[in-house]
Amino acid sequence: MDTPTLAITACDSYEGRLLAEALATHLEEQYFQNSLQDSFNGSLPQLICLARDIEKVGDIKERPVCKVIQINYDHPESLTIALRGTQTVVLVPEIEPQREEWANNLVDAMVQEKVLRCIVISSIGTDAKDKDQLRRFSTVEDKVKGSIQRWTILREGFPFQALFYWAEMVQKEGILGMTIRQDIEFAPLDIANLGDALVAVMFPSATDHQQVYDEDREGDNRKVCNITKPITADLTGLVEPTGGTDRFDGQIYTLTGPETVTGPKLADELTRALKQKGCSSADDDNIPLPINYKIIDRNTLKEYLCRLRKPHKSEYFRIIATDIPGISCALRLFQQAANFAFGVRAHKPSFDSMLPVSSSVLRGEEQWKGDGYGDEGGKNVKKDYKEPCGLPGCSNGTDDSERNHKELKKPECRRPRLDPPNDTEVSLILQLLDYISEGHAKFQSGDLKKVAGIRGCNAKQFFEKYALDFRGRPT
Repeated sequence: MDTPTLAITACDSYEGRLLAEALATHLEEQYFQNSLQDSFNGSLPQLICLARDIEKVGDIKERPVCKVIQINYDHPESLTIALRGTQTVVLVPEIEPQREEWANNLVDAMVQEKVLRCIVISSIGTDAKDKDQLRRFSTVEDKVKGSIQRWTILREGFPFQALFYWAEMVQKEGILGMTIRQDIEFAPLDIANLGDALVAVMFPSATDHQQVYDEDREGDNRKVCNITKPITADLTGLVEPTGGTDRFDGQIYTLTGPETVTGPKLADELTRALKQKGCSSADDDNIPLPINYKIIDRNTLKEYLCRLRKPHKSEYFRIIATDIPGISCALRLFQQAANFAFGVRAHKPSFDSMLPVSSSVLRGEEQWKGDGYGDEGGKNVKKDYKEPCGLPGCSNGTDDSERNHKELKKPECRRPRLDPPNDTEVSLILQLLDYISEGHAKFQSGDLKKVAGIRGCNAKQFFEKYALDFRGRPT
């Protein structure tokens, strides 16, 4: 039996990486828990992770079911090669000025390679004709609907994780400043729950929450029940779109969190989380509490978000250290010697663990790669097209036998690195807040329950989970 293959785009972005990890975890769990090795002749189901910058995919390259391939949207041949043999694609739009053009090129490559199914990650506000960043999601949706045989669209509400951009404001000023009025309600969504919904749509027989009726009731009085069917033991039926259609085909879902909140409510929940035992200590109790919500004007917020791109002083040293081979090598040797002396095994050295500097929410736990970074902190994409290469391993990639023999490890619970927002991302955040301010997002849709059978994470749970990120301490 051939190994089923699916692909996901933008795995070098924060959201794309989180969604890829959710899919990888599900595939690994199903493969090993259901003992499907014999079904696929020892080959793991393969998740193709597409990225413009393979240096920013993080731990995805270590996952046994993942194969990372570098692409260039401006070179269609790189897309067709990467998608060869793929049945299903998760399209995570790039938040760049070329979003529509790149999505068009990708969908054209999907058509050429006869991809039959596409799941689009979109956004609320596609109906806002006066907001170009939101409207562009609609253009991507239309391209997919007009080109791909089977499609599903998941429109994401305001993501909780966007609030990480406010961490510096919280730490320095003790405020959560936004452009929305204090009485405006909206229902933020945890990206982890978007991942739950994606898994449910991608593998419908694994988490089927179709509504059925209690036959003991008659007519309109019948009781609606949510039934979770047993997980199937055949991944081919989940990945290969050969069994006709399923209930998610041709559907658009608007995913929100389980509760509507206001700006002051967010500030209150953040304050409560920061006061929890274990979150604060005598040496870092410098954040002014309580955290107050403040209405700020659009230009002020824009300036704040753009200012996040300026490196901290520790970042300058970090870049210098990695650009000078002698210093970089010495630090690595020192770390390895320390690890050996203290019995630390399989530790990947990072400058965060070597330098006595405070952690910022905009710095991840990955090893810093100093060479080749642009003005906004992102890796410069090479203009010259190269044949797609698989990771991990050397430049020629890793063959299937090596990938299949990787040790299956439980994924670490840590938040990926969140880079400062580029101009397009800043514009998107501001337009999302404008959309919310106009009262268009004051609802809890219920689609998350309908799709994945879960309630989702609310503000209290989110801030409790990530309180240390807002305090600025390493987690």
